[in-house]
Amino acid sequence: MGQNDLEIYKKLRFKQFSQGCEGQAYGMLRAIEPYLLSDFAYKHSLMRIFLRPLFYMGYQDPRAPMAVVHTWSAQKPNCYKDADALYRYMEENILLAAKVIEELDLCCEYYGVEYCKKLNAVLFGEQIFHDIDELREIFLEDFRKLNLPDDEIFRIFEEESDGYYLSEFSKIQA
Repeated sequence: MGQNDLEIYKKLRFKQFSQGCEGQAYGMLRAIEPYLLSDFAYKHSLMRIFLRPLFYMGYQDPRAPMAVVHTWSAQKPNCYKDADALYRYMEENILLAAKVIEELDLCCEYYGVEYCKKLNAVLFGEQIFHDIDELREIFLEDFRKLNLPDDEIFRIFEEESDGYYLSEFSKIQA
């Protein structure tokens, strides 16, 4: 029995290919290439998990994925199954790359979430949260401003929360 698209995305979203951002992006792109070039339902989410390490390296131009495909395929011929098709996909999806960069930029605003021992709560700016669902609602509200469907926003929240947010909320004493 084959995996459905959501299962494939969930399997890939935290897959670690490298400790470094460039190696992670390279490994991820190789892993997601067949899905980007198919009728896979979660291409938006896959683009985000590919672009995230590049974003952290400072690549915030929506044409960066095209440059990456071109550079890596020139340096390592045959590293992709179909570099030309992958390049065309990136070229045709510059608006998607721009949207993903906008999402990642907004995610950065949520990196100040931290546990406060004195209040036994998680703080985000001036706001106090006692459970992750409260933070999720604020996150959802902010990301709706980007005109994203709620299911995509929930995937972004899970990508951000699975390590960082959950870790901070786990410190709250019952």
